[in-house]
Amino acid sequence: MLLTSRGGPRAVVGSRAPSAYRELVGEAERAPGDVVLVRGSKNHMGVGSSVYAGPPWRLGERDLYSTDIAAVILRTLAEMVRARPALPPLDGVVVSHPQRFRNREKLATGQAAKMAGLPLWGMITEPDAAGWAYGLHSRAVGTQGTSQTFMVFDFGGGTLDVTLLRREGGPGVAQLHAIDSYGVQLGGLAIDQRIRDSLVTQYAERASDHAFSLAAVNESTRERLLELAEWFKISLNTDAGTDPSPLAARAAGSSPRSSIRTPKARRSPRLTLAELSRSIGGELDRAMACAEEALRRASLDWSSLDEVLLTGGSSLLWPLQQRMRERCPRVRIHDDPGHPLNPLTIVASGAAIHGAALAEGGARVGVALSGVVPDTFSVRAWEPSPESPGGRRAVLIPLVPAGTATPFVGRRTFSVRGGSSVLPVEVFEGRSEREATRVGEYRMTFPQPMPDGARAEVRLDVRSNGVLVLSVVDAATGTIQEARLDDAPGLYSDEVLAAAPRGSNPSESTGTAEPTSQEHRHA
Repeated sequence: MLLTSRGGPRAVVGSRAPSAYRELVGEAERAPGDVVLVRGSKNHMGVGSSVYAGPPWRLGERDLYSTDIAAVILRTLAEMVRARPALPPLDGVVVSHPQRFRNREKLATGQAAKMAGLPLWGMITEPDAAGWAYGLHSRAVGTQGTSQTFMVFDFGGGTLDVTLLRREGGPGVAQLHAIDSYGVQLGGLAIDQRIRDSLVTQYAERASDHAFSLAAVNESTRERLLELAEWFKISLNTDAGTDPSPLAARAAGSSPRSSIRTPKARRSPRLTLAELSRSIGGELDRAMACAEEALRRASLDWSSLDEVLLTGGSSLLWPLQQRMRERCPRVRIHDDPGHPLNPLTIVASGAAIHGAALAEGGARVGVALSGVVPDTFSVRAWEPSPESPGGRRAVLIPLVPAGTATPFVGRRTFSVRGGSSVLPVEVFEGRSEREATRVGEYRMTFPQPMPDGARAEVRLDVRSNGVLVLSVVDAATGTIQEARLDDAPGLYSDEVLAAAPRGSNPSESTGTAEPTSQEHRHA
């Protein structure tokens, strides 16, 4: 997305943003302060502080965070849908997000939909959405009669999520159950940047200009090199495949101006598929390691899989497909543009099916899918310290282990150190204490003080729609206090959400939209 204050605050969303950015930057060494090109904003969802090369992005007098950026994109997409006369009215939306998103990131994504003025029906992880589409397709082609274990390898523009699912046999509704998952921050943008680095190194060697580097060219040239890297990636992988890639239309006839001019020479970069494969070898190693870790967490191996479903634009990389097939011959990538499991549209299709299930019921849709909790949810408790006689130490006690199928209610009973009617409960998210991040502290207020040694049961309800509800039960009286875990640092306040504009008037030809401007709350 391009943000600029020239001629008034505006945003350009989509494929036109990079070229519009280069036009505004011109020959400047660095981008001027009133022009910003935003990439990978979803990697900072729910972040309310300054991040290097990330939020906040300045637009005039405004500081925009990832929630703002997501709201603009969602509003623009909604206006594009509403502008299509043949489509029915927009009744509701289902927003997909990476599997690895934690509670704060999910909440921020939901807030973006509300700020965009959209009727949010639900949210779903991207691999689960692909599973919905896969389940409906398997039912349509008559393969739902057997039980199978399969992997969804969702390799997109900024994230890689690997989820293991089991499809249960039997007639009627296709039953899909997530087993476990794992994800990392890796995608097409990182691969494009690596290819760009390779192009720069290659050019410096062929031109005998060893001082040539990204730092030696202006901002517009750096962006053009990134565009060229993406073009090479698409073109080479299109030619390598036996079937036409859905990206072929983007590659054909769309080669950017590929010559680089320096004081010493002007040359056109060249790249072969073998060179591309070598240049992104590290990224492909990380991608395969992510799949291996997902299998390990699910207590499976490659031989356990009946099928591997590749989704996301980066899964079209031919070197990646080769590596996958070396480990599992039953790799499927449905790259026919009209196929319902096309890697570029399968997540959107699955999210739409999930929306239909929410509106009409899963039995009518023909698919039922249970998700999985990617990270452990724990509460902080105190226990005697072995290092300090008479002392106590803080520990995290798991309530909902990672890999648990949802919906699920985790519960543990604790002894309370009494004297107060307020019981603070700290909730954490993460597979280990080292990885855990604090979800929040929730103060449960009871009518009467709980005596010392009183027993209290702490429950965490993980619902199928992703909502988390914490409750504490006084064992002596049966009194229950509840709190929804819908607050976290970096989120907007209810007052800000209520004041957010509902809708905008983006230009149909450029995909522009007015970004929201609201005070950000730092909890």
